[in-house]
Amino acid sequence: MMDVLHLGLPGGEEKPLYIRQEDKDEHLPERLRTALKTSTVLTVHAGFDEYGGDPVDVMVNPAQLSYWYMDEQKPQPLPSRVY
Repeated sequence: MMDVLHLGLPGGEEKPLYIRQEDKDEHLPERLRTALKTSTVLTVHAGFDEYGGDPVDVMVNPAQLSYWYMDEQKPQPLPSRVY
């Protein structure tokens, strides 16, 4: 069983990241929100395919995303950026 983190990339593309149960982070949604607020990059241990490819550390910058959500959740709208 895998969790899927859906990332809304600029330009309308969506990139799913597949997280194995043994790599699951219960606090990932909270960590993504915190990374957005503090303008930091977050490391997520995930794979790029659903067929069990070896996971790697993926650098995720929430400030560059249009949205994100886990599995069947609703997309999490990201607040407008203040410069």
